[in-house]
Amino acid sequence: MLSKSKLFIFFLIGVVTSSCSIDEKFQFNSDLSGHYSFEFDYSAILEFDTSGSANLEMDKGYIEMEDELKGIEGLSNIVVISDNIIGKVLVSYDFASIEALNQANFNKESNRYNKFFSLKKNKLQFTSDFSEELEEFKDPGMDDEELLENIESFVDYKMTFSFANKFKVIQLDNYTQVDDNTLLFTLTKESVLKPSSFEIKMK
Repeated sequence: MLSKSKLFIFFLIGVVTSSCSIDEKFQFNSDLSGHYSFEFDYSAILEFDTSGSANLEMDKGYIEMEDELKGIEGLSNIVVISDNIIGKVLVSYDFASIEALNQANFNKESNRYNKFFSLKKNKLQFTSDFSEELEEFKDPGMDDEELLENIESFVDYKMTFSFANKFKVIQLDNYTQVDDNTLLFTLTKESVLKPSSFEIKMK
């Protein structure tokens, strides 16, 4: 469901060349419940948005998001703050299970998961895919290769996965291991063109 914000971000990429920043954090307890947070700073865009259309779309989108999050079983302590004066958004909640976390990342518009966790015994897999958003919202006035080559300067986007227990890496694709408890993803040309994933074994 958070894909709604991502869709709008990729639309903005093709309109302005100011940098936005997105910081997502997944913090897991030993039973894989945990806390999620999403921070989006689009303050640099506001100086170009003289019509106020970005603010209107942000407000509408995050009101809808809050309503949908409240309807998902297994989520609690839901906070959605959209400050269109300074151009920042904060979304956070506690999740009781992997299933609840997956439901929070289901995109009803495209009927797919933009981010998906799979747990089999003590092995956790995760896949993220932004290729569809890029294809749908790229700017016709910008060359595809130009957009891809400069995407890291347009959007400073990272995801951090922190675990209470240490893990063993089985496979990493566009993710890096920071330490025994942490994985990091940063948006690059490669991670937009194809899905990124990791598989770890929980200790």
